[in-house]
Amino acid sequence: AGAYFLYFRAVHQGRDLVMTRLETEELILRPLQKNETELGGSCCLSASVFDYGGREGCFAVVSKESRKIVGTVLCPEEELKVFIAENSRDLGFGADGLSLALDALFGLMGREKVTAVCEKNNLPAVKMLLHCGMEQIKEENTLLHWALTREVWERI
Repeated sequence: AGAYFLYFRAVHQGRDLVMTRLETEELILRPLQKNETELGGSCCLSASVFDYGGREGCFAVVSKESRKIVGTVLCPEEELKVFIAENSRDLGFGADGLSLALDALFGLMGREKVTAVCEKNNLPAVKMLLHCGMEQIKEENTLLHWALTREVWERI
């Protein structure tokens, strides 16, 4: 991922102040708010991603150009999920959003490990996970299982 700017502006997430806003030249990563229900533009994402609003470790990926949410990175527990609106794919929002989210999860929130699962034939997802330092730990039928620990993240 490219250089990014860290803003030390506290944002409410539930009852606690836990998250700052992270930015690159193209995007803003911020907490996914409880009442947010729409992505900018057309997309094929399930509305269920917005059920994660207000939970620690759940982020909105916002385009600086349009100021609209173009995706989410959800990691309320150990397994993370990345959703990017169809019309915003192949623009780097997934890899940059995930890189910033990993920095927030490990560096600001103190997570020790995150995991992910994707289809073996989902090459954009595989490329994104590799780009962000995730390591493939298992292959099971058509699924690839990934992990990244704080220890490895600190060396990246």
